[in-house]
Amino acid sequence: MWFEERYHQHARRKVYLFIKTRFCPQYEQKALAAFAESDGYKWNIFMSGTRSAKGLILRDDFLTYAPQVAEARKDTLSLFPSWVMFDDCGQHASSSAFCPLHSFLSNLPDEFRPLRVNQVYLFWDEESPWAEGQIQEFVERYHGAAKPVFHFDGGRVFFIATREPGKITKARCESHLRGPISWYIVDHNHETFSKDGASEQAWQDGYLDEVFEFSTALNF
Repeated sequence: MWFEERYHQHARRKVYLFIKTRFCPQYEQKALAAFAESDGYKWNIFMSGTRSAKGLILRDDFLTYAPQVAEARKDTLSLFPSWVMFDDCGQHASSSAFCPLHSFLSNLPDEFRPLRVNQVYLFWDEESPWAEGQIQEFVERYHGAAKPVFHFDGGRVFFIATREPGKITKARCESHLRGPISWYIVDHNHETFSKDGASEQAWQDGYLDEVFEFSTALNF
């Protein structure tokens, strides 16, 4: 078990962890329990949208950068098909050497540095024939500054290199993402927005093996 002091208010780094799971989280009791037991850490867990998707989004404040946080958890992270970790200083780690996030960060023009990222979480029925067109239309509004950095069944994470506040990104989402596409924005100040406005209630503090109502139907 790792015991990591949290940053002082003036120096903390926010670390985000995106995990692809084999099943929806409520069917992943064994993997999440193993992660929680070895990790011993209470995360800020994104609870909106991911219940019906095969993925998890976590965040919290750490003393170290994303690569060090990931290295300390490499054994338990290996329980999952894939993952990506990112901190608000722009450092990252992933389960694969071929990481879309690495490509996105490496190819950003100098005009986008120092890095500021607004994250967009999209959840939709992937059989909807028109959803991809809407998403592409939204991405094109940013002229190359918006890219998908992580994908799991039923959801996708986009990063946008921008200094615009979350409310502006929210307005763009409202203009281009309609119908059953569910979307959430986490801006570079770590504020959360959705169709209904500010949505900090989308996050819940807890241990991974305690926040979900598990079903044992697929627990093997």
